[in-house]
Amino acid sequence: MLKRAVFFQVSFFVICNLLVAQSNKYIDTTYFANEKKIVESVTYKWIQVPDTLKNGPAFFFYPNGKIKQTGFYAFDKPDSIWKTYYLSGKLKQDVTYLNGRRNGFFINYYETGNKKYEGIYVNDTLTGIVNLYYPSGIMQEIRNYSGNKLNGITTGYNTDGTMIYRFNYIDSIPNGLYEKYYPSGKLKEQGTIVNTDFNGSYKSFYECGATEMSYNYTGFNINGPYTVYFENGTVKIACDYINGNIEGPWKKFHQNGTIEESGDYLNGVPNGKWTYFFEDSKIYMEGNYQNNFAEGLWTIYHKNGNVKQKGFYQQGKSEGFWQFFHENGAVRAQGEFVANKLHGHWVHFYPSGKVQLDLYYNDSKLEGILTAFDETGEIIEQSEFIDNLLIRQIKGKSVNK
Repeated sequence: MLKRAVFFQVSFFVICNLLVAQSNKYIDTTYFANEKKIVESVTYKWIQVPDTLKNGPAFFFYPNGKIKQTGFYAFDKPDSIWKTYYLSGKLKQDVTYLNGRRNGFFINYYETGNKKYEGIYVNDTLTGIVNLYYPSGIMQEIRNYSGNKLNGITTGYNTDGTMIYRFNYIDSIPNGLYEKYYPSGKLKEQGTIVNTDFNGSYKSFYECGATEMSYNYTGFNINGPYTVYFENGTVKIACDYINGNIEGPWKKFHQNGTIEESGDYLNGVPNGKWTYFFEDSKIYMEGNYQNNFAEGLWTIYHKNGNVKQKGFYQQGKSEGFWQFFHENGAVRAQGEFVANKLHGHWVHFYPSGKVQLDLYYNDSKLEGILTAFDETGEIIEQSEFIDNLLIRQIKGKSVNK
């Protein structure tokens, strides 16, 4: 009996060793850390002393047991087709590997099943055309890659399939062609970019095809003549730029061709005499700028040519005595400004010239006695204010103007 037991153990040992020697492949199953019974991955492995290599099919799972990814290993490197899935089970990605690198066609999908983007890898490097899609399946963008960088024309589309832009890239930096389009497909902007900056001629267009703006860039600065047009082709703005700043004469036109604004720029800001016109070429407003601030006497006119208002500015703020006029030329109101605020004694007049209101301000707030008159000169209201608050009603109903 003892001899038989010894013989069995020896025989079992020999058989096991023979089996191990003959079988160098096995299936490796891993489980989620928190759920020992839920499989996370199944891979086929090959023992090649001293290493253990992944070799064969591979499967990866979500915690709910649904398949997450399938693929194939060849000597520890991803190989052949790999597929990735959404939790819903819908295909998310399809990509081909060769010797551990992405090589060949790949597609990514929306969960609806429509393509999201597609292209080609060569040794893990994007090469050639890559197409991007809206969730609806309509083409969103066509890109060109070389060496994993944008190289060549990139074209973008609206959700209805109409083209909205065409840009050229060199090593993922905008260089060359720059075009934008209206939803109708008509050209909207056209220019040239050099190392992310506009350079050379730039034009924008109305949807009808007429030129809207035309000028030139040097670097990112506009240089030379700058012209803006109305849709009918007549000039709207004409001036010149030097290194990104408007310099010299500025003219803006009404659509009928008459001048709307005329003045000069110095170092990019208005300076000197400026005149504004009605469409019939009569003066609407005139005055002076000093370093972008209104300075000195400014006058505004009614369409009939009579003065509408006049007064002085200091560094863009109303200062000193101002007058406002009715269209018939009679004074409508007059008084003082201090640092752009109403101050002191102000009087308002009827078109007949009779006094309408007599009042006082301090820092643009009513201060003191306010008196209102009818056109016969009779007092109809009189009140006392302190810091814009009614303190005493002397006669009639308060008027707060």
